Amino acid sequence: MKKLFIPALFLLFSQLFAQGLKIALPADESSVPFAYAIEDCEAFSAAPCEYEIYDDRSVMLSSLLKGESDLALLNTEDAAKVYSMTHGKIKVLALVQNARPCIISTAGRLSSVRDLKGKKILCSGHDATDEKVLRFILDKNEIFVASNPVSADLDFSVPASQVVSQLLAAEAEYALMSESFAASALRKSSSLSIALDLKDDYSALTEQNIPRMLLVVNTASMNQKTDIIEKYLEFYSGELKKAYENPARLSVLCKKYLSGFSPAVISELILHGSFVCIRASEAEKQIDGYLKACSPFSFPAESDVLPDDGFYY
Repeated sequence: MKKLFIPALFLLFSQLFAQGLKIALPADESSVPFAYAIEDCEAFSAAPCEYEIYDDRSVMLSSLLKGESDLALLNTEDAAKVYSMTHGKIKVLALVQNARPCIISTAGRLSSVRDLKGKKILCSGHDATDEKVLRFILDKNEIFVASNPVSADLDFSVPASQVVSQLLAAEAEYALMSESFAASALRKSSSLSIALDLKDDYSALTEQNIPRMLLVVNTASMNQKTDIIEKYLEFYSGELKKAYENPARLSVLCKKYLSGFSPAVISELILHGSFVCIRASEAEKQIDGYLKACSPFSFPAESDVLPDDGFYY
């Protein structure tokens, strides 16, 4: 865990601000655009801000539920589970990242998802967003998940770090990847290409994007700091705009505050518009649709913990 305090002036007067804001971020791609917000934190005049970067998501979640953090980034499934299991201790403030899972291959473009019948697909993230989306799309195309000529075989035996080498060695023909992993893979070898963009298939079936990451708020914090949190959401929306306008600068700031993200991957994420800032009230239909569509493909199925309307701020 890494703490990033706001510099200079606000620190001198932090004791005067009983309503400071603490933001918990995971050390992964979803936090990328927040690098601008961290850099420009003195421009947020409503309250002093403190950012903490967590390598361990469970520790980050504990901080949020204890009220040690006011805001945090959670993936959509986790946010729904936590809301249900804690009887409403968190709420969704905004949708901040859409997913763009891809099927990567050395065999070129597939004409449709039906071409995956009888194929083995390497999947490195069991029960992750990308896998659930793939299972949903396969199901809608009447393709079962099994190892036989008329089904799709999802193989979880290969670690993420070895997927590209398996493809290049012809040990496997297809792999499921998130947009950031796909961006890195395509730059490693010209032999690899996107065989299917599952975002397109999902959108064709649902008329929605895939909501990967949510900015959630501790409900008690929301009740105590409503005005500050509302202003922070406006502030972040402006910082996100800067990220899109200057991805090169964003890369520099990610190296400064987050580390571990190549400029190429950041450019790819920005290029495809993965990052958004859509208020919960406007994103509710998209999030609800995703949870209802993909919860039957969770292990165990999560249909019984779908959140009610109180999930959305």
